[in-house]
Amino acid sequence: MPYVVSIGDDMAFLGYQREADRTPFVIIGVPYDETTSYRAGARWGPIAIRKISRSLETCSLLTGIDMESIGFHDVGNVVPDLGNVKSTLDKLKDVTEMLLKRGKRIFVFGGDHTITYGTYAALSSIHSSAHCLVVFDAHFDLRDSLFGSKFNHATVVRRIVENLNPSKLLYIGVRAFSSEEARYVSNLVRQGLAEVVYAMDVHKRLSQYAEQPEEMRFREVLDGCRELYVSIDMDVFDPAYVPAVQTPEPLGLSPWQFFDIVKTLIDSRVRVVDIVELAPVYDVGEISSALAARIVIEIAALIAKDMGLGKLCTGN
Repeated sequence: MPYVVSIGDDMAFLGYQREADRTPFVIIGVPYDETTSYRAGARWGPIAIRKISRSLETCSLLTGIDMESIGFHDVGNVVPDLGNVKSTLDKLKDVTEMLLKRGKRIFVFGGDHTITYGTYAALSSIHSSAHCLVVFDAHFDLRDSLFGSKFNHATVVRRIVENLNPSKLLYIGVRAFSSEEARYVSNLVRQGLAEVVYAMDVHKRLSQYAEQPEEMRFREVLDGCRELYVSIDMDVFDPAYVPAVQTPEPLGLSPWQFFDIVKTLIDSRVRVVDIVELAPVYDVGEISSALAARIVIEIAALIAKDMGLGKLCTGN
């Protein structure tokens, strides 16, 4: 595959490879963090997630499916062009597009949040309408520019909205933003193009939603979407749970709050999931990397359940 450096089978996600034609799930690593504005280190995210995944059990807590019965094909890492954001994003778009055309469901390990532009560009090029973006993030990433740059981790969703035309934008967990971003997203909400579930909304009202999961507005917002892209910036979590991020913000989500939401959102419409901004140099006992790896297992299991794939851990 062009632009990709393969890795050994023992370094693949979960510690083994499933043949590409025997699983719908593909892993791509993107070790790139050149556009960070605070602290760097997300380039080491892909290897950290893969490393800790080898110690995790494969039975899904949310579905009961044993993901070992389905597995993942880990293609390796896209090689970034250092100093050239556009070229790196173009490479990532080409690789993602190739895999989407093969019908794969792709998990992308970042890297800073800028990489989402490349992978979302691939989705939008194949599915010209009714594709939607779900963003778990402490931040909006809707600035027009940052330090004179139009393409970086703080502007990535603004560029996606402007250039790639998602039908709907759903934010979950936001709690840190500029007045410029607040005005911009308010305009999107007024137009019916976006919905924002702030971290404070989750803290106050998730228990009410959980009592009636079929009525949760998280799912209702996405009713008209045919394809879903889910972007998970690990700073959506409170730093008490996930210290290893590039731009930490207090008052974030807990892992259980996140999974309560995810289990109402994820189905077979999901084509791409990225996990970004994990900077393992700041981790404590690999807890942040372990959560990132568990997220991949659980989301893949939810997709598989909706597709009718996989064996249950009970053997039934």
